[in-house]
Amino acid sequence: MRSVLGMRTRFGAAAIAGVVGLVTCLASPALAQGGGRGGQGGGPGGGMRGMMGDMFSSPVTTREIDLFTQVAGLTTDQKDTAKTLLEGYQEQFRAKSAKVQKEMEKVREKFQDTRDPSVWQDMRGSMQTFRAERKTMEEQFFSDFKAILTKEQVERWPLIERAHRRSRTMSRGMISGERVDLVEIMESSKFPAEVQATVLPALSEYEESLDRELITRNQAYDEVAEAFSQGSPQDGFAKAQDLMVKGRDASMRVRELNRKYARQISDSLPEEYKTPFDDSVKRASYPDVYRSTDADRMIAAAEKFTDLDQAQKDSLTALRENRARTLAGINEKLAAAITEREEKFDPRQMGQRFGGGRGGNAGRGGGGQGNNADDPIGALRRERRELDNAAEESLKKILTKEQVGRLPEDDDSGGDRRGGQRRGNTNQEI
Repeated sequence: MRSVLGMRTRFGAAAIAGVVGLVTCLASPALAQGGGRGGQGGGPGGGMRGMMGDMFSSPVTTREIDLFTQVAGLTTDQKDTAKTLLEGYQEQFRAKSAKVQKEMEKVREKFQDTRDPSVWQDMRGSMQTFRAERKTMEEQFFSDFKAILTKEQVERWPLIERAHRRSRTMSRGMISGERVDLVEIMESSKFPAEVQATVLPALSEYEESLDRELITRNQAYDEVAEAFSQGSPQDGFAKAQDLMVKGRDASMRVRELNRKYARQISDSLPEEYKTPFDDSVKRASYPDVYRSTDADRMIAAAEKFTDLDQAQKDSLTALRENRARTLAGINEKLAAAITEREEKFDPRQMGQRFGGGRGGNAGRGGGGQGNNADDPIGALRRERRELDNAAEESLKKILTKEQVGRLPEDDDSGGDRRGGQRRGNTNQEI
């Protein structure tokens, strides 16, 4: 492991200053392409971007007003008032956010022109000020919102706080399975009301336990962000690396809590609902693993063709079933390999990644691409790509030329075929 001292020797104080400034600004989706909830964090792998938080995303959303309405039992008038308050708050927030983002864009352009990483230091003060203003605006909104509640509704305030914290900070997770929201999975399911009622005790206990862990984890993440913005660049970077160890431990506790209650809920569900629930948890835990591929979409589309003869139908069924069995084994190994990498990763290796030296694989802290020849994750991804390619070729042999022309085109949004990661809702409907 390359130490911070080694990194400073090789790249110099100016380079580290740039790293610190850049990472401080990674709280911004303008640079990081991060997201608020956005389907559990804007896609697979929260990593460093998730840890630093999404500073330019409004801390309160219209969607949350609907959530608070359910939790506190708001009347129609109260809900309308809350939305009016939120509109005023968001207008103020957007104005301050736009100002900082404009300043950040100028710094980014300056860096492109000069390649001097120290220019990012110009943003540190602005980001610190914006963080403080963002927090103040959030506190003011909730103070105003609380004022419109009845005494009975105020008694439910802890429930509102928990719902808000879960809604807005689950996406900050660093590791696979940490961003799973079991409450949302059950709420978005199509399970009958009487089935959902059987898991309410476990969900209530989960929500309370999760909130405690999120408070601890978020505090650890905030300490990392604060370390990057305080003191000298070298000291800030070294301190942040050590604090990230604490943050990762907190992340692991959230992940284990999700696993514990996912097992409890699954065990309490009637048999016919266990597999749909377990599959939804898998998709939420490893969205880049358990996802539809081009081959899946093509086979599904082909099976809907109305001009298939019986032989084609039988061949398509066999292709889909055989592929599903093979793919399930690959995905299981891939999820296990990603978990192993995450558990072995030492956050103090971040110096390697930012320094760009040997061994600085950008995927080592999470799902990553893992495309090195000797990397098991890369090998499994290649195996999955080859399975996809073989399935598409087999599909084209089953169909006529005219039917092949009606197949959907490859999805350009990313995925293994192009070496990228897909974004999307990790808590899919079940």
